[in-house]
Amino acid sequence: AEGLMWRLLRGRQLANAKFRRQHPMPPYILDFYCHELKLAIELDGGQHNDPRHRGRDEERDAFMRAKGVRTLRFWNNEVLRETESVMEAVYQELIERRVQDSASALPVDLFEFGPIVFVGAALSDPPDQLLVMFVRLKSSRPQPAGGG
Repeated sequence: AEGLMWRLLRGRQLANAKFRRQHPMPPYILDFYCHELKLAIELDGGQHNDPRHRGRDEERDAFMRAKGVRTLRFWNNEVLRETESVMEAVYQELIERRVQDSASALPVDLFEFGPIVFVGAALSDPPDQLLVMFVRLKSSRPQPAGGG
């Protein structure tokens, strides 16, 4: 399963994200890690169903969260039998993290047009492939009396 996943992730093949295999993050070693987007992918065999392993996995995931790293976990058989859906889940997470990253670096409330407020945009990498615009609708609900 790891070999298949590596063939699909290496060389920036998925959303132009650079993954490292067997990346050390002491005291752990991550199966796959994208430093740019702080995304770890862990592949689990049947032994991870054991309560002791589950507890260790939860500790590991909490440690990663504290470092700002999101961990996606998949069973080995999932990767082998449902490869397309696993890769779709990874792709969606990569795009979501990239958009969040880009949105936080952009100015807010660039301009208004009627009820629509344009609040930012993110370019894909390379930038000529995708432009995502972030908009929100101005609230049309009246404010309660007393300004609250």
